Amino acid sequence: MSDKHDPQDEWNGLMDHWQAQPTPSQDLDALQREAERHGTRLRMVAGVELVIAALALGNCARALAMGTRNPIPVPVLLALMALVVASTGWRFWQRRRYWRAPTLDPRALIAFEQGRAIAALRLWRGSTWLATALWVALTVWAMNALQAGVATPMAPSALAWQLNVGLNAAVLLVCAVAAWGMGRRHRRRLQHLRVLSESLDGE
Repeated sequence: MSDKHDPQDEWNGLMDHWQAQPTPSQDLDALQREAERHGTRLRMVAGVELVIAALALGNCARALAMGTRNPIPVPVLLALMALVVASTGWRFWQRRRYWRAPTLDPRALIAFEQGRAIAALRLWRGSTWLATALWVALTVWAMNALQAGVATPMAPSALAWQLNVGLNAAVLLVCAVAAWGMGRRHRRRLQHLRVLSESLDGE
């Protein structure tokens, strides 16, 4: 039995492996499809955010309508409503150029997706810090209100305040972990886009 090594067989194997690798053209086609899917997801997320903002504003308006029966001061409620409007508007402003993925040449498409990823990183980072600041502010206010002995017919008990603060802290932690995971995903995407851009430069 012959155990001769045929260099041609090795070369053919390398050629088959190389030809099986994704080409820049294939990557760009996949990128265009992915960009269109991202646009659809962005519009869906924006719709959910609008619903959540509307519910938050409606809840604050309901509390305002309670008058003196409401334990939360009017300035606090008005500040919360302004914050909801401002944060929702800021998110829409950050996404204003990225709702739909137009048909672009390869370099412009890569730049477009890089802008999307950077905007997403900015949104996740900003939203996390904003939620943290809001939780801290409301927790400090609740502690001060309890120490001052706020007494209204609808005022929650100290235990109710503690449970509310703890629950919001748990939600905030989950959101922070999700933001960290999304940040990693978008940074990996930026790296992939840089590699794809460099492959175009090398053609």
